[in-house]
Amino acid sequence: MRLRQRTDLLRWDFGGTIVGTSVAYFISSHIPVTSLPYITSAMVAQVDSWYSQFGVGAVTFQPFIGIPYKVFTHLAAQHHIGLFSLIAIGTIVRMARYIIIYCVLSALYPFLHRLAHRNYLGVYIASCCVFTFLLLKTVDLYGLTYHIR
Repeated sequence: MRLRQRTDLLRWDFGGTIVGTSVAYFISSHIPVTSLPYITSAMVAQVDSWYSQFGVGAVTFQPFIGIPYKVFTHLAAQHHIGLFSLIAIGTIVRMARYIIIYCVLSALYPFLHRLAHRNYLGVYIASCCVFTFLLLKTVDLYGLTYHIR
């Protein structure tokens, strides 16, 4: 990807983070968080505990644990965390995650490019297995309460 494309992508993501966090923050008083799809009471209890212990710093746990960001935005107002603080920390955490992933993938690129170029199907299947495992691990940790009707 060219530098301009990366910059545009980051700008759109930054704007989406601001708009999405703002909308979720303001509708959180009208919609209970447990009524949202794929949100369990265990997720809410965990985020509630983190907010009580760490305040807005609890958002830094989000990229590593599988709890959706919408749980953090919905519970922020209940813990008297301001919208500006939530947007600032959420954006910093998101950008830090991108930088870490970019550095790791840049370091692995010479190896992965040769491997993926010759074994595209195998790499695709392996990546699907990894993401499926992570999804199942999250469901195992927090349960699944959303059912298709």
